[in-house]
This record gives sequence, structure tokens and C-alpha cells, in this order.
Amino acid sequence: SKEEEGGRTTCALQHHNTTTPHHSIRKVEAAARTSRYFVMAMDSFPYLTATLLFSLAVCAFESYLDMRQYNLYFVEKRPKDLQSLISEKNFLRSQDYNADKMRFKLVSTLFFEIESTLSIVLFVYPFLWEGIPNWFGISADSELLRSLAFQGILTMASKIVRLPFSLYSTFILEERHGFKSEEMTLGLFFTDMAKEIVLTCIIGAPILCILITLINWGGERFYLYVWAFLMAFQFIMMYIYPNYIQPCFNKVETLPESNLKKAIEELASRKDIDFPLKELYQIDGSKRSSHSNAYMYGFCNNKRIVLFDTLIRQNTEPEIVAVVVGNN
Repeated sequence: SKEEEGGRTTCALQHHNTTTPHHSIRKVEAAARTSRYFVMAMDSFPYLTATLLFSLAVCAFESYLDMRQYNLYFVEKRPKDLQSLISEKNFLRSQDYNADKMRFKLVSTLFFEIESTLSIVLFVYPFLWEGIPNWFGISADSELLRSLAFQGILTMASKIVRLPFSLYSTFILEERHGFKSEEMTLGLFFTDMAKEIVLTCIIGAPILCILITLINWGGERFYLYVWAFLMAFQFIMMYIYPNYIQPCFNKVETLPESNLKKAIEELASRKDIDFPLKELYQIDGSKRSSHSNAYMYGFCNNKRIVLFDTLIRQNTEPEIVAVVVGNN
């Protein structure tokens, strides 16, 4: 009857109302237990060991790839595709140079991996962080000043540790194969290093302060603000570097009127390329090395191409145009 059906419905609703809260409580308790187990598991996770193993694994894999490439530099027979492009003498010179560079890379990679591992195992970074307030008289609560001092110590230590490798690469390896410029002296080498340190302080210190401020201010979504800032900074540097930083190291000049300049401009204006070329420059790359190169910078309709003077001296006009096409 309808009365019986209504009674059964009322009992079912009462049963549902009395059991649902208990089910909810049990679900909450289960979730809380799961959360506690997760926190306990994360607390007991061997982060240090995992970090070291991951770093060593990456180093071993990259070294394995480098060794495979290194073995190819002992091939003395030119591939068929290169026989019409490069002489046997130049091919063997290139093989010898690349093998020498790869040996240097393998040794330096192993050294810096050992250095990084020891810095982690011996807790060098916590030691520096804890010692900075006593060494420099900085308040332990001053996160910005403490971070600047910490990063400054790491930067200078890195410069000192890498100095022998940079000297060997520039004055022994590159000179052995005839790529070091006569103008590249120890005086110029250390002048460049000093400029790099000054520029790092001028640009890096404010950037570090802004990043720390964004992290403290941004709350749980700080990474979004950090990402947006770094993206904006990259675009700004695309303008600052070639216009203000590059001239600190190289002489930058407008490429004089010539058949080469005309050929590049005509290439850029072709309908199938439509490259918005604003200006052509050349820099004195020969001041430090006989290596040749070309690069492009800028964005939207404001792009520029820079040629090394070594590229202009060592190659014909069609070869230079081909290099520009390959780089841009």
C-alpha cells in the first residue's frame, strides 16, 4: 500500500541520514592517515642519496655519449658527402682538433662532477650559509644580504676553480691548433674576466634580490611570478646584451657598403624569406680567436645580423651568405 511504501521510504531516509555522517568521518580519517603516511614517507626519503645518484647517472650517460663521439674523431677516411667539400688535409686537422677538445671536455667534466659531489657530501653550502653572518657581520635575519654574500662567494670560488681550465683551453689547446689570436694575451684574458665579474655584480645582484622578494611575496603561486619575471628579463636582455654588453668586449661597427652587404640584404628581402633585417654589423672576433661565426638578435620587425671579421676574411661571399642563412 502507499502507507507501507511511505514508511519504507522514511526509514530509508532516516538510515541514510544516520549512516552518511559516519561514512564521511571514516573517509576523512582515512585521508588523514594517508596524508600522515605520505609525510612520513617523504621525511624518510633519502633526498641526498637520490640527488647524488641522479647527478652521477646524468654525468655517466653524457660521458658515454661523448666517448661515442670521441671515437669517431679517429676516422681518417672522409665520408663521400664531404670529399668534394673539404680536402683530406683539412679533414684530418679538424678530426685532430675535435679529438683534442673532446679529451679536454671529458677530463674537465669528470673534475667538476667530483667537485660538485664533494661539495654536497661535505655540506659545503650549509657551512657557507651558516658562517656568513659571523664572517661579514650580516644579521642572520637579513635574507637578501646573506643571499648576496652566499652567491658572491660561490661565483668567485667558481671563477678560481675554473681558471686553470680556461687558461689551458685558451693558451694551450687553441694555440696548439692555430686558433688563438696573437692579440689574445694574459692581460686581455684577465681584463675580460674582471669585466665579467663586474657585470655579474651589476646585473646579477638586483636580479637575485627581485627573485627572493617575489618568492617571499608570491605565496603558494610564487613560481608564476618568478616565471613571468624571468621571461620579461630574457626579452630585455635580448636588447641590452648586443647594444651595451657586447661593446664592452668587442668593437661593433656597421658593415660598410659592399657586394656582401647588398647580397645579404637582397636575400633577407626575398618574398620566400621575408626576414625583417634592420641593420648589419661586424665585430672584431679576431681579437681573441680565429674562429668565425655569425649571429642574429632582436625580435618582431627589429632584427639585426652580426658577422665576425674572421668570417669575412676567411670565406667567399657565397660561403658567408650560406653561413648567415644557416645561423638565422
